[in-house]
Amino acid sequence: MEFKSLKDLERYLNKQIAQSLKNDVGKGVAREKLKENIESEVYDKYDPVMYERQRENGGLHDDKNIIVEMIDNNTVSVESHRMDGNRNVGVIVETGVGYNEDWSFPYTHKGRPFTEVTREELMNDGSVEHALMKGLKKQGLDVQ
Repeated sequence: MEFKSLKDLERYLNKQIAQSLKNDVGKGVAREKLKENIESEVYDKYDPVMYERQRENGGLHDDKNIIVEMIDNNTVSVESHRMDGNRNVGVIVETGVGYNEDWSFPYTHKGRPFTEVTREELMNDGSVEHALMKGLKKQGLDVQ
């Protein structure tokens, strides 16, 4: 592939990087790590008796409720966005703020920070870099 200018090369590389960030990092490693942490930080903490969890059938764990989007060319956002009416259940579980006051269970008003745990892991375990490199190689770029 040939480029007429460094700007053209830069635009091409930025497009490839953004694509790999969204698909290989966001929809790949980050989504899976988020789901693992939803399991360990939320679902494994207690067994509910007042309701049945939806899990991968409309719950926090459901891929349809995990939104992956590019914030800008260098930033991918991955969020469990499970709604209950106008309430974002993911934010409520993460922060402990906004629980239904009529329901009392062990984690009412106590956050279970699955997103924060995921962020820390992704920043420190090298999986983002590995997924980005793998994605760029998959697109035909020779990266090291």
